Amino acid sequence: MKQLIIIMFLLLSINAFACSMFTKTVDEKTLVGNNEDWKNPDPVIWIQPGEGEKFDCMYVGFDDYFPQGGMNEAGLCFDGFATKSKPITNALNKPGYQGILNKHIMETCSTIDEVISEFDKYNLQILDGAMTMFVDRTGDSVIIEGDDYIRKSGDFQIVTNFYQSEVKEGEKTGCVRYDNLLKQLPELEVTIDDFAKALATTHQEGKYPTQYTNIFDPNKLEMYLYRYHDYSNYVTFDFKEELKLGRHVIEMKDFFPRLYAYDYFVYQESKTLGVKLQSIIDRDSLKTAMEAYPELKEQHKIVYTYPVIEAEINELGYTYLTNRKIDEAIFFFQINVEYFPESWNCYDSLGEAYVNAEKLELAIKNYEKSIELNPDNVGGMKVLKIIKDKLMGDKQ
Repeated sequence: MKQLIIIMFLLLSINAFACSMFTKTVDEKTLVGNNEDWKNPDPVIWIQPGEGEKFDCMYVGFDDYFPQGGMNEAGLCFDGFATKSKPITNALNKPGYQGILNKHIMETCSTIDEVISEFDKYNLQILDGAMTMFVDRTGDSVIIEGDDYIRKSGDFQIVTNFYQSEVKEGEKTGCVRYDNLLKQLPELEVTIDDFAKALATTHQEGKYPTQYTNIFDPNKLEMYLYRYHDYSNYVTFDFKEELKLGRHVIEMKDFFPRLYAYDYFVYQESKTLGVKLQSIIDRDSLKTAMEAYPELKEQHKIVYTYPVIEAEINELGYTYLTNRKIDEAIFFFQINVEYFPESWNCYDSLGEAYVNAEKLELAIKNYEKSIELNPDNVGGMKVLKIIKDKLMGDKQ
């Protein structure tokens, strides 16, 4: 039996993200600002010198070293955004890119026209549930939603976590952060201070806080970095100077004073059920975590002891699924179904894991439950049909 693999984008759950990015150009001066909202408290920068004809790149992200954003030596900048699932229909007959497509784009492209031309070569199913924005040093920019390319018109462009192609002119976007920026951008000066002030008004706190804010100057090849939504100070990174040091990694926390809010966030993160189980698996094994789970579950009944967070458990499940640790993924998705039996997304995720495990009868059961809870789960309906058709074909 051939394995059915549901391709997913590593930017993860829409519920976890509230990132904001915008660019503006005035008198040939361009800046690019971004808030990166997530639960991982260990963001990093890494410098990747180009090999052969590839561009030198500076990436920002977390300690899994998946490039969440970055800038190359040609001044091309990007960042990625999670959003709701939106099936990709165009270019399904094209090959998928074997690797991280955004990384390939940064290594080979310098203009937005080149970016679009390169994306046009590939099957973009990886963007079902995600999108990305690129800005070049001229200020030209594009939001790539998968089937839709939204080019910049005017002197600025904004992206948050919704599909702008689905919002008609004059309709409300439903995103306060986008609307907030839209009010500010027409009068915003293209300066570091003004960009930082605008980003401060759209930062997030709580479970998925703004872990870092970066402002790129694609002409000076500089990045201005703010840590943990503290906009009182920033550190400047000169891309050219960093390249002189060769390939290396920079931990953001080493350049900023410690903050009580950050320390408390890290402390709270260490107490969740998901993090506890993840640490047991990574330190020992899935078997050990499964043995420890009943006791941890009992402790969860005590107020504030090992809280269970649906988005976190879901994200951990997808982290293991992406790394082809399917049994671990199923373990986490089963926990989510147990704690959140009315959440259609929990069953949808478990169904996807069972597809990857080739346990198609169990996949059908969970997708059917997901659709029962959410009749608008179009993506689940399509996958369910594919599975049933395959089973029927196998029996013939």
